[in-house]
Amino acid sequence: MLDNREWEMPTEQNIDVFLDRLVRADLLIVDPLVDEIRHGDLPRGMSERTAQMRFRRAVGISHRKLVSIEQARRAARFLASGGSIADAVAVGGYYDQPQLTRAMRWAAGHTPGELRSGTLFLAF
Repeated sequence: MLDNREWEMPTEQNIDVFLDRLVRADLLIVDPLVDEIRHGDLPRGMSERTAQMRFRRAVGISHRKLVSIEQARRAARFLASGGSIADAVAVGGYYDQPQLTRAMRWAAGHTPGELRSGTLFLAF
C-alpha cells in the first residue's frame, strides 16, 4: 500500500512501468540536476548549500553520506573477493587501516578481516 493505493510489486521485466506510474502519481520526483551534483558538479548559478539541500531532498541522504556508502562498498567488495586489508585502504580511499575498520563496521557491520574471510553474507 502506497499513498492509499494498491500497487503491484515490480519485477525486473516491469520496473520501468512501475517507475513511470510513481512519477505520474507525483510519488517519485526526478530532478535532472541531482546527477550533476552526485558527480561533484555544481550547477551554474547554484550555491553549494542549495545544491546540498536539493540533493538531500531528492535522494534522502546527504551527498557526503552517499559518497561514504560508495567508498565502503568498493572496499567491502574488494575484501570479499580476497583482497588484502592494506590494499583495501587504498581501494576505498581511506587514510589508514583504523579508518577502514570503522567504515566497514558502520557500513557492513563487520571488520575488514571478517569481510575478507568470505564466510559472511554481504549485501549492499
